[in-house]
Amino acid sequence: MAVPRLRIGLKLEVWREDSTVTWITRIEEVHAESFAVSSFFAGAEVQVLRPDDEVKCLLTDKETQAQYGFTAQVIRREVKSVPLYYLSRPKSFVRIQRRAFVRLPVLVPQLFRASEESAWHKGYLLDLSGGGARISHKSPLNVGEQLYLQFTLRKEDGVLLVPGKVVRVQRTSEADPTTFHSGIRFGALPETTQDLIVGYVFERMLAGRRKLEV
Repeated sequence: MAVPRLRIGLKLEVWREDSTVTWITRIEEVHAESFAVSSFFAGAEVQVLRPDDEVKCLLTDKETQAQYGFTAQVIRREVKSVPLYYLSRPKSFVRIQRRAFVRLPVLVPQLFRASEESAWHKGYLLDLSGGGARISHKSPLNVGEQLYLQFTLRKEDGVLLVPGKVVRVQRTSEADPTTFHSGIRFGALPETTQDLIVGYVFERMLAGRRKLEV
């Protein structure tokens, strides 16, 4: 198995076995036996960890678009220009997912409108990933149509406005010919928006995985 390369700027999803919260951080320094990450944030909350605490980490290797999980120990905390946690270098990695974006089943209210229109229409997100979504809606759409989706995943993140393209449209059933399910491929997203979506997807997936392990 190819081993991902830890490098400065790489974002990590981090959690503890005894916590229901997933934190977002980034690698700030890389050394032979350790690496340093910025303080752990979950919304507005900063998490304080102690030496010898064990954390689980999930990273996306942007060079290969693969996800890997590993375990690390907290070595120490230092305050430089920003507070840093020094963690042990992982001894092994576990390949989590081979696709570039994991798709999460959801049921989230959303609004959408065609790019050339001003009127918004109601619908629901049925699944979501960093690269696209499947939506349920009443107003017809056409394959190839450009549109905007508007939805909220977490209150603290606010409303997300996401451009997309319709790649698939189908009626749900002959008994309900007015309801459609459409596949949407997201357009170019700001990095912050894509990070929020991917972070939400992994947070929900990890929370579900922990419930199954209890």
